[in-house]
Amino acid sequence: MVVIVDEPKARTRRRTFNYVREGCILRHISKYATKLIKEGDNRAWRIFYEVPYRKISSKWIYELGFTNNGGFTASKYRAEELAGGKPKHIIVDREELRQLKIEVRDKTVQRLKREVQETYDPMIREVKEFAGQMGIEVIASERLGDWLRDMNLGLKSNLCFWPEEARAESIKATSKLAYQMWVFMLTHKALGCRGVKKNWLLELGSKYPASVFSDEKNRYWTGWWEPQRISKAPPAYKGRLCNFFKGRVVWKRPDMIFSIGRYETLVDAPEFNILVECKNFEFIEWWENGRILEEELVPYMQLFRPQLFVLASLCEVPEWAKNELEEKGIVVVDKLHIDGERVREFFNLLVSEFGI
Repeated sequence: MVVIVDEPKARTRRRTFNYVREGCILRHISKYATKLIKEGDNRAWRIFYEVPYRKISSKWIYELGFTNNGGFTASKYRAEELAGGKPKHIIVDREELRQLKIEVRDKTVQRLKREVQETYDPMIREVKEFAGQMGIEVIASERLGDWLRDMNLGLKSNLCFWPEEARAESIKATSKLAYQMWVFMLTHKALGCRGVKKNWLLELGSKYPASVFSDEKNRYWTGWWEPQRISKAPPAYKGRLCNFFKGRVVWKRPDMIFSIGRYETLVDAPEFNILVECKNFEFIEWWENGRILEEELVPYMQLFRPQLFVLASLCEVPEWAKNELEEKGIVVVDKLHIDGERVREFFNLLVSEFGI
């Protein structure tokens, strides 16, 4: 007998993935299937797996996935129910899910998983410690929020994707944000942050500041996290962004910007004191033969004209590339990670520039 296991997908964040439990291991249903059928279009589709019943008889099937809002969900049902119609799902509690492991065979995904555990998990813990000291909540995108709440379950929200390439992309996207968040926190510390006035809003493209804080000199600072593109300015606006409101404004969002003072929007700020762009992958993965200079970094410089432009890199940047970047007015701090000597270099750079 053959049973059908289906996985509905949609262009929204809704996704469903089925896993067979083998001891404490969750193995994707495709490993048991003899045939795969895809139906639908680019807006909504379903993948049907034809599975010999004998291969999954008496086993639990775990359905992992995401709601339309991006929330991570987990439920389970008995394989026998597939033969009798629509399975009855049971919600999987967090502790049960923690005890299970999603099978990973792809070497790239295995490497990325180790990097999360060895590099990004300590960064997440440091950010959570800082947030606790400041008495704030960190409001972040779904997958980064999963990592903040529980790294064990958060990583499962990346690994539940299928195929393996999708897992790799999910981990890369979340690790990028995790490094960016850690550098965001590091910038607060380097600027002598002594009190944060609002919860961190680390949402991509938000029109609101991500953070407002005061330093040891009682100055306010406003920080933006990948700020929203602005299509037009108020009629009386005479600030730095004037030239970019003459037509359609098109630019990729910089990772973070800081201005001395307390502001509600980018156009409220008379100047931008610090712009930090973060790179957490190997140099060769983001340099793209120098295209990044003309397509991202130089436009950021022209648009925001920051007093200090820092490129923070987790990995080493070759000296020739550093020189090329510094010729454009961009200061490179590479090998910037927890317990690294470059943390002190990053602190000294901001202290010397802003007299903390």
